[in-house]
Amino acid sequence: MRLAQIYHPVFAAEFNEIADLFEAGELYPAINKAKELIDHPSRPMYHKMLSWVILALALDHLDVIKICMQRADAI
Repeated sequence: MRLAQIYHPVFAAEFNEIADLFEAGELYPAINKAKELIDHPSRPMYHKMLSWVILALALDHLDVIKICMQRADAI
């Protein structure tokens, strides 16, 4: 799951970095990078929502995945 650079170049690059880490099986770096995007104070809500979704994809505990998806849905 990659974003086009045309969408928002800076966020797309950060999001694509997470997607690449996830696809390469580097889950902990992907999770940490997604958390950084979520915690960034000036990040638009849509970007945070996408970050919650990719964070849910990288996790393996169903309860935590549900929480991530609920937070994404709440945005």
